[in-house]
Amino acid sequence: MKSVMFEDGVAICGDSTSQDVLDEVKRIFRGEALRAVVTDPPYGNILDEEWDRIDKGQREFVDWMVS
Repeated sequence: MKSVMFEDGVAICGDSTSQDVLDEVKRIFRGEALRAVVTDPPYGNILDEEWDRIDKGQREFVDWMVS
């Protein structure tokens, strides 16, 4: 996981559902309110990239995305 600080925000590269990312958000913001959270989930076996591979069936992937 990697975090990069900007003047007007922070980028955290990692699985947004992982405890490591949640701990990093808590560490950086220390109880301050977050104005926005933008995520970029995997597209689900659409792109020819390793990070886009999902080991779930289509229905299970859709359920995971909307939960």
